[in-house]
Amino acid sequence: MKFEDDLNDKDVQDQWRRLQAAIEKKQAAGEQPVRAIRPGWKTSWKTGWKRSAGIAASLALLLAVSIWLIHEPSSRILYSTGYGEQKHITLPDSSRVVLNSNSSLSFDNNWQPQEPRSVELSGEAFFSVVHTGNNQRFIVNTPEGMEVQVLGTEFNVYDRRGIQRVVLNSGSVRLEYKDREAVSMAPGEMVTRQGQGARLEKRKVDASRYSSWTSGRLVFENTPVKEICRLIQDNFGLAVSLPDTLLGNRLFNGTFPANDAEVLLKALMTTYNLEVAENGGGLQLRRKPVPPGNQGR
Repeated sequence: MKFEDDLNDKDVQDQWRRLQAAIEKKQAAGEQPVRAIRPGWKTSWKTGWKRSAGIAASLALLLAVSIWLIHEPSSRILYSTGYGEQKHITLPDSSRVVLNSNSSLSFDNNWQPQEPRSVELSGEAFFSVVHTGNNQRFIVNTPEGMEVQVLGTEFNVYDRRGIQRVVLNSGSVRLEYKDREAVSMAPGEMVTRQGQGARLEKRKVDASRYSSWTSGRLVFENTPVKEICRLIQDNFGLAVSLPDTLLGNRLFNGTFPANDAEVLLKALMTTYNLEVAENGGGLQLRRKPVPPGNQGR
């Protein structure tokens, strides 16, 4: 599925123009400006929302990891990313991490050979962990109490909105929760938990799809539209609401750039015949009304 940068659909262009007009009306009335998306937005939208949303994201991430940093502030290293940003990190043992948008990673800057290698993650990251000669464990801790233990392997960890997900690409992983029995994973398996206290669910998946964002792609296979809207907010700081529950449960397929929310939004609008409206600083996607002459057909 491919979508061109330019909007060719006249109806879609009209929707963007109406949204921009509503925003300009707010600005003229002295209300807080809202960033618009429109044809030719490549500079204005991306630079505008990345600046303000990036600051907000950094503050939120600092708060999320402060509980880990308060006791040893001078011995910890903290990396964080804003909306639409990724970072490649090399750990003290030469293990590699790709930190996704709106995420943070912290760890001690002086790992000891006799102790586990431990990091704290908030958000999402892909890990390529080096196996040590003394079988030193590598542990990923998340704010929701999930502990991922490995020796040397590649895996993706996601922890947002109370939902945790671990996908194993290679090697082996052991998951531990304070309120659950440990779970062992094999390559190609995914374990998820949908909220505090929920049961763990393990199933076989295409592991490469869940780490495709590290190579600049978002791959969707029968993904609910509501999940895509959450991804847009988590990764780009743009709130997208869906008043239609049935629409939110529709399944979506396709491959898109991981750094371009506009292309993804246009694809949703075209695929499901949607219109867009400004909604308190975010966007609302809803079905286009049926023209009077077509009703009942």
